[in-house]
Amino acid sequence: MVPRTAVGEAARFLYLNRTCWGGVFRLNQRGVFNVPFGDSGRVICRADLLLRTAEALKFARLRTADFETALVEARRGDVVYADPPYTTLGQGNGFLRYNEKLFKWTDQERLARTCREIAKRGAFVAVSGLLDAQILGLYPNWWALKIVRKSLVSRTPDGRRNISEIVLFSRLPTRARSVFDAPVVKVGCLRP
Repeated sequence: MVPRTAVGEAARFLYLNRTCWGGVFRLNQRGVFNVPFGDSGRVICRADLLLRTAEALKFARLRTADFETALVEARRGDVVYADPPYTTLGQGNGFLRYNEKLFKWTDQERLARTCREIAKRGAFVAVSGLLDAQILGLYPNWWALKIVRKSLVSRTPDGRRNISEIVLFSRLPTRARSVFDAPVVKVGCLRP
């Protein structure tokens, strides 16, 4: 059943996110949600959290658009976070064939150009991704935080292993030392 209102769409998204496998939201090539049901045992909705989130987003402007269109107005004082799909083979990335149909390497290059441009206009930009030399090469003179985490997205338990990801910053976060457990270093100092 397809929701007929924006509230219905939001409710369906919350339900799917809280009950599907691993909290993953994924669409197939036809744009249809295709994540199986999971047994997370999670509470589907906490009213207090939902109300706090609604309050935090009260003045936000949310829209769906290509990132270049969405970021054309970014300027000093804005914070931009981009989390593109993995588009490199680094660390045995098994999602490359799937992701490459949605977000090609040329899109990754276009995203980097766009992020560098809006950073020059004064926006604070953070981009996350797989720790990979190709990705690091797109963001010279930026700052990077390496994060090692357990990958839970695998059909077999032995495929759930540690992977190294990065968060790239257009400038050094002001409270980096007090916020992060790992050091934030210049991109050129980080090796995959």
